[in-house]
Amino acid sequence: MPRSHRLNSRSPTFPALDSIEDEHSQQVVKRDNEATHGGYRTKRVILEIYDEMAEVMAANEAAVAAAQQATAAYQTRLDPPPGPPADEQGNLLPLPEWKPGQPRPANWPPHIHPPPDIAAAPTAGRS
Repeated sequence: MPRSHRLNSRSPTFPALDSIEDEHSQQVVKRDNEATHGGYRTKRVILEIYDEMAEVMAANEAAVAAAQQATAAYQTRLDPPPGPPADEQGNLLPLPEWKPGQPRPANWPPHIHPPPDIAAAPTAGRS
């Protein structure tokens, strides 16, 4: 059994992977992945990442069980990393102002969703 399946008992998110194939938009991604990469790359990568996180968790659990400090850390593959922009010290950087009815600011991080009041607008996120 892949390590990621063991995360199922600890992570309420893991069972959601089974529903990836249930959504129409995810079916489009799946078909595109299969045509481009010869398989469902998105799901495979998600499972690989879960396995990597499981390895870190297991290493830390083993260290604690051996009365040692847990030092294993997961390093994300995502670039840019998830979350709001931050400087080298981890301090959050302010996002540019984005008012309803205005186009997406040129310096808005592409991985950050629009604010709720912008997302609800009929022209949400359009530049």
